[in-house]
Amino acid sequence: MNFWIKTFCGDKITRNKIVKNTLAHTRENAEEMLREACHELDISTPVITKRFYENIENFNYFKFLKTDFIDETDFDCLVIEQFTDK
Repeated sequence: MNFWIKTFCGDKITRNKIVKNTLAHTRENAEEMLREACHELDISTPVITKRFYENIENFNYFKFLKTDFIDETDFDCLVIEQFTDK
């Protein structure tokens, strides 16, 4: 399980980070990967809900909006795409 995490302003990617993980595919590991990436991108961690896990597991994709963050953001949305190495 790997994540490509991107922030967008409009249609433009303003930050991006690939987080590679060799640990088991669990909710705890997914949450830790997201927290680590947000820290490295110097942005706050969004509020993580059950919907996040369901979409990542079923669609390999999730989009956080500004309203999903407690702190003020300088971007419109945060997109996470899950992928595997081949």
